[in-house]
Amino acid sequence: GNARYGAIENEVESETHTQELKPDGNDLFKTEKSEGTNKSYNTGANLRFEWQVDSMTNIMFTPNLQYNKNKNWQNSEFSTVDSLDWVNKGNSNYSMEGTGIVLDGTLNVSRKLNSSGRVLSISLSGGINNRESEATNISNTYYQTGTANKELNQYITNDNDSYNWRAFVSYVEPIGWNNFLQLTYSYRNNRSESNKITYDIDNGMAVDDDYTKVTKNDFTNQEVGLSFKSVRQKFNYTIGMGIQPSSMNTKVLGVDSI
Repeated sequence: GNARYGAIENEVESETHTQELKPDGNDLFKTEKSEGTNKSYNTGANLRFEWQVDSMTNIMFTPNLQYNKNKNWQNSEFSTVDSLDWVNKGNSNYSMEGTGIVLDGTLNVSRKLNSSGRVLSISLSGGINNRESEATNISNTYYQTGTANKELNQYITNDNDSYNWRAFVSYVEPIGWNNFLQLTYSYRNNRSESNKITYDIDNGMAVDDDYTKVTKNDFTNQEVGLSFKSVRQKFNYTIGMGIQPSSMNTKVLGVDSI
């Protein structure tokens, strides 16, 4: 097996000036300044266990574990000015801290049924991926025109969970001299749920419907395959066919489902 650890830290500063030409000569000048930091720390391990039960049976298990932590912060100022006066201006401050964990593994079992190439293989795999974060967003936009000013003071939680598993079976039957017929079947299911909940701090931590979203996904895939393989001294070839029925269901839910 192996273990690893990594860390990345970035500091970013940017300044952008844009001029938008207008037919009436009242050009727009846009300015944006931002600074921020991005920090990421991750650690993980991969392991491989293999057991040769006998000359005909082999078992292998490969688990994987990963853990990461992220911290982001960004502060920005922006403004739009025409030849007469400013059109809009504002500022924002965003900070986020989150963690994530991935745990998965695969179990393979292979059994030779005779010495001529008849083999039965079974594979089971699955895993979870969980990411959680908390963030604050303070943003103010002020307009010179009749547009209403926009002020946000938000606390945001984001929870993303996904699960997956797969079962695979393969059977190889020898036919004649160096000819093999293989039948395979697999079933795979992936489920994920994303909960982004935004609270209005100035409104007693009430849930803000406009910035809250709950999404659920369920994906199922099956695959049946049949192939013929011929091995010759100077070449080999494989001919086969497969069927892959799949289904996917996505739901976007309201605040009441939280």
